[in-house]
Amino acid sequence: MNWIIAITVAVLYLMISVISHKWEITWVVWIVYCFYQILCKHIYKKY
Repeated sequence: MNWIIAITVAVLYLMISVISHKWEITWVVWIVYCFYQILCKHIYKKY
């Protein structure tokens, strides 16, 4: 469930930044953080 929320938030931030043509550094960091969390959870579940 957490990865669904993380992906949704990342996609929303991406859409907002594309629509508004503003790439604030905090938005980019947040998107990267969300995908990092998803990747870590996936790796830890594998092992």
